[in-house]
Amino acid sequence: MCRTLSALLLLVAMLTSGCINDSATSTNNTTPPKAHPWKRTANEVIMRVDDEPDRLNPLLATSGYARQVMEQIFQTMVNLDPYSLELTPQLAVARPKVEQITEGKFKGGLKYTFEIQPAAKWDDGIPVTAADYIFGLKAVMIPTLKTERLRPYLQIIKDVQVDPKNPKIFSVFTAEQTFSSEEIVDGAISVMPAHLYDEMGYLSGIPLSDFLDSRKIAKLAKENDDIKAFVRSFNSMKFSRDPQHISGSGPYKLVQWETGQKLILEKKKDWWGDALADKYPALTALPDRLIYKDVLEDAVLSSLVKSEEIDALADISPKDFLSLKENNRIEELYNFYTPENLALYFMYLNTKDPKISDKRVRKALAHTINIDEMIKTLLSGFGTRTATPVHPKSPYYNSDLPLIDYNLKKAKQLLTDAGWEDTNNDGTVDKMINGKRVELIIPIQIVGKSSRQKSMVLMLQDDAKQIGMGIEIVPLEFNELKGNTRSGKYTAAIAGRTIDPLNWNPIQSWHTAYDNRTGFGNAETDALIEKIMHTTDDKTRYQLYKELQAIIYDEEPEIYFFVPKGRVIIHKRFDTKPTVVHPGYVPNYFKLKK
Repeated sequence: MCRTLSALLLLVAMLTSGCINDSATSTNNTTPPKAHPWKRTANEVIMRVDDEPDRLNPLLATSGYARQVMEQIFQTMVNLDPYSLELTPQLAVARPKVEQITEGKFKGGLKYTFEIQPAAKWDDGIPVTAADYIFGLKAVMIPTLKTERLRPYLQIIKDVQVDPKNPKIFSVFTAEQTFSSEEIVDGAISVMPAHLYDEMGYLSGIPLSDFLDSRKIAKLAKENDDIKAFVRSFNSMKFSRDPQHISGSGPYKLVQWETGQKLILEKKKDWWGDALADKYPALTALPDRLIYKDVLEDAVLSSLVKSEEIDALADISPKDFLSLKENNRIEELYNFYTPENLALYFMYLNTKDPKISDKRVRKALAHTINIDEMIKTLLSGFGTRTATPVHPKSPYYNSDLPLIDYNLKKAKQLLTDAGWEDTNNDGTVDKMINGKRVELIIPIQIVGKSSRQKSMVLMLQDDAKQIGMGIEIVPLEFNELKGNTRSGKYTAAIAGRTIDPLNWNPIQSWHTAYDNRTGFGNAETDALIEKIMHTTDDKTRYQLYKELQAIIYDEEPEIYFFVPKGRVIIHKRFDTKPTVVHPGYVPNYFKLKK
């Protein structure tokens, strides 16, 4: 909303520059080599994922792995085109008609009017209507549901009105204008069939206005039996894992989920969107099946590539990526790409933990990490450093902030300044905290199956010893680690997040009232974030972005490692191209060669 065209084009150009590896590859070879005919000819795409989804309920799921699968099952009104990085219609006939509200109780806000595709229908033939959009909005606003990932954004919506003559036409009203209003109204909610996910109609008899009133819905969530019954039902695993109960308007349906092994989606027969795909690229769905294989070990991945038992994979180790690329036979069968991903790898620091509540200790830890060596050794150079949570090629990246240097002398001095000294000569600095002597041993939680994360912490462990800081590796399952960061049950944790390709929306991760996992922030930073949200002028907002980045940089609630360059391998039996959007490819666009 209110983005200038030039700014969007600049961001697209910068993010897509160098997207394809310019070293000698057979990327442009579209003819299968005679000596190596394809082993598999089925119109199915087998993909590698690092881990399985936490669940396949678009309002409750939180992992990036879930998103990759759910975007093939569920749809939004408007979607982000993975190649142009522009908003494009999906369930909607067009992007919404936008009108300024000049009078009434929503004066000063905006009115967004949508029309749902006339052909759009659910699997049972019932048309997709505005009631389904409203259902999702109601569910998100229930505080006893774990929808914190979405609720902060959708609170700008104050009403939804349906055209009395056409249930597929509706208007969304916001009482204020923010830079991301259209993106939120367009795409924050995956539209779900209300008659299936609320088959008893628990929410249908309660007006939307009750859900949009935070005090009223908080009270109803505790006292209203219908809402409590809906929460129990909606939270059940049948709406998160059971193929019989997971249903969307998208082209694919879940047919099989073997925990820790694979997840299979099948293309629906006579899917309504096929006839419209030429006009609406977001409806493109070419493969008959999409198979997600849960494989983490690089040795297994290399074996799958060599045997042609996988069609697309990303984030393979740099060593294996280069090794496979140098194999002439493999290079004849697969294309190799290195798009610069819209992703960020970093370390969460719990600023409420007494050991690291002093920012000097957090800065000392940052100076102890040799990130340049990490990129060289663990990524073979496939990474770009960043000093802030913003992509370094974004037009609002604060380039005045220098990268944190690897400097053990400075780290040791910071610890001394913060009162940490080795008083008992055991090699680890210590300090009196709340009347007890505490050794500075920092437990760092990692995904136990990730050899890369383990290697990263092992590199840090050796350097930390030199300044009297102990590092303990705590391997966990992905979902347990994620839960710990959300609840504050950690000191430090390795993590990753995707980066918004359009505009940075800091409210969820950095405002103290929302999903702030580091404990960072105060009234001043909250006010700055709220000002950012309500600034529609790009130039002014970009300056505010830089101010917030400078504060985050000074407080060090997160330590930023790198923006990775993707390592994408795709079988040549498909026509497709890479994207900067993680994981670096779009499986529903894979066109099988004849």
